[in-house]
Amino acid sequence: MENKQPEKLREENEILKEKILKLEKELIQARILQDDWTRLSVKFKFLTENTPLGFIEWTTDFRVREWSISASKIFGYTSEEALGKKGTDLILPDDLKETACALFQKIISEKTPLSNSNKNCRKNRSIIYCEWYNIPVTDIDGNITGIASFVNDVTDHIKKEEELEKAKQKAEDSDNLKSYFLANMSHEIRTPMNGILGFAELLKDPDINEEKKLEYVERINSCGIHLLHLINDIIDISKLEAGKIAVYERECSLSALFFELFFFFQSENVRNDKSKIELVLQKEIEDDKGRILTDITRLRQILTNLIGNAIKFTRQGQVAFGYTFKDKQNVLFFVKDTGIGIPKEKLSIIFDRFRQVDSSTTRKFGGTGLGLAISKGLVELLGGTIWVESEEHEGSQFYFTLPYKRIPTNTLSEIKPVNKAIDCSWSNKIILIVEDDDTSIRYYQEVLSKTKAQMLHARTAKRAIELIRKNQKIDLVLMDIQLLGMNGYEATKKIKEINPLLPVIAQTAGAMEEDRKKCIDSGCDDYISKPIDKIVLLEKINRFLKEKR
Repeated sequence: MENKQPEKLREENEILKEKILKLEKELIQARILQDDWTRLSVKFKFLTENTPLGFIEWTTDFRVREWSISASKIFGYTSEEALGKKGTDLILPDDLKETACALFQKIISEKTPLSNSNKNCRKNRSIIYCEWYNIPVTDIDGNITGIASFVNDVTDHIKKEEELEKAKQKAEDSDNLKSYFLANMSHEIRTPMNGILGFAELLKDPDINEEKKLEYVERINSCGIHLLHLINDIIDISKLEAGKIAVYERECSLSALFFELFFFFQSENVRNDKSKIELVLQKEIEDDKGRILTDITRLRQILTNLIGNAIKFTRQGQVAFGYTFKDKQNVLFFVKDTGIGIPKEKLSIIFDRFRQVDSSTTRKFGGTGLGLAISKGLVELLGGTIWVESEEHEGSQFYFTLPYKRIPTNTLSEIKPVNKAIDCSWSNKIILIVEDDDTSIRYYQEVLSKTKAQMLHARTAKRAIELIRKNQKIDLVLMDIQLLGMNGYEATKKIKEINPLLPVIAQTAGAMEEDRKKCIDSGCDDYISKPIDKIVLLEKINRFLKEKR
């Protein structure tokens, strides 16, 4: 019995050793697992803190258990502010709280990952757009203990998509407007062309009397002017869009300009049977203070557009226009009518390109839909703003401002009327016409035939230079700019090298101020734009020929 006792102790000791060894192995494995877990935790924390994706772990009742640095950057809450708070209170707008809770419960009940995109709120309650990837978190027994969410702020991406969509819609709208514009242009161009060609054909009838001839010529002239205005509108809107219109400020008497416009539209109303419309001129600035520095050509164009529109859309009643001070820095211009007015829903588009109030207006009143867009562009180019106040059937009031740049009285040049009684006895003068278009040549020959001036003609710049070298008695040159080969600018420079004192009047289809400047810079003494006004042409020629007498 004594021998068995030590044996039993040895066995128990061996068993104990085995258990200790097993426990040591388990402890080592536990340490390894602990180290692995620590490493994984460090890696996970590093990843969640150094990725743009935010990481949030939620409890099963939608409270924050973990909140990464990136989540703080996205939503604006620190982890201390977020921990323990409900997601519905932190990051959801009111209209999405119910939907988000239902989605949360679905992930828990189905135990499957789920992604979604929705609007969220930052701490300052501003709206952002986020993409979410949500994973159910379980314990070792498979029980759901929460949800791990990765969130990506896609606000910039969404905004870019929205901007692209808006740009696409704008482009489509622009295409539609252009299609509408082109269709309308077909009508607007063909109508005056029909008048020009139709009455020109009627003029061929040898049996018509003088009264009819004069009527037909007047109608052809009226249609031509209408067509010219149409072409000018198209050119102006194109140049405004391309930023090619320059501002040329010079002295302007507002009083003189408005009297000029008043008498012009008064005569137009008589001619167009608009006698039921009363024109009223309202000047609320003293003449000596109404002398300003601005681009008078563009100001006249803006006012002509607005006054012309007011008259067009007023059957009877009153059209009043004038100017006053808005403040010490700005002049306020206005055009008011008692016409058809503008529906409230159309006020926001009234200054858009190719727009009119509606298509029936286009059919009833005509027009390109460019006048107000051009006026707005020109007002802004001159440093002002334009707006409209109107009610349907109650008339419209258009206003615009321009900077008040006053010119002292003693520095302003007087505006002198054109003297149409011109002495055109030029029997001892020689005029060289440099032109390659047969119709233009014929027109100049007819205009100048009654002056008794001798006319020479050259189709090319080269031929014109040859004639000037051979004939020193040439008194004046009418120079077309758009010549084949050497253009009119280059030709003028060479002519001035031969005879610096020989006057050269440029004639070109370019009607902009920059075209005039380019002509003068090349050496031309004056400039006239096509279509040529006979009176203006004769006056310009006479001015130079008088100086040579």
